[in-house]
Amino acid sequence: VRAIISKGGPRSNFRVRTPSAVMGVRGTDFVVEGGSSGAKGTSLTLIRGSVALAPVDAKGPAAKPQEIKAGETAFAEKARPAEKFATSQTELKRVVVLTEKSATAPVAEAPAAEAPAEG
Repeated sequence: VRAIISKGGPRSNFRVRTPSAVMGVRGTDFVVEGGSSGAKGTSLTLIRGSVALAPVDAKGPAAKPQEIKAGETAFAEKARPAEKFATSQTELKRVVVLTEKSATAPVAEAPAAEAPAEG
């Protein structure tokens, strides 16, 4: 999922939650990968701005949030401190191109529901 939050956007309490992490967003452009209930963890790549990232467990945040800044990637697993590292320019470009392509892809419409037959 790629989200672009403008400075005039919902900044005060905008959060992204996955089974393994919670992120507080601060006027930014970022990509979250994984995070489904079957995924091992959540990957967060910052293109612009900053995000506060905290791993979670069944009770909520499991550690103090870490600030992830532009040009950094972090990986969070349930109840373990997030690992943070610098993102190469090649990887940042790959993420941007990949997410821009998916954002402009046509969305298939669901077939219309049929009315039940009377009888």
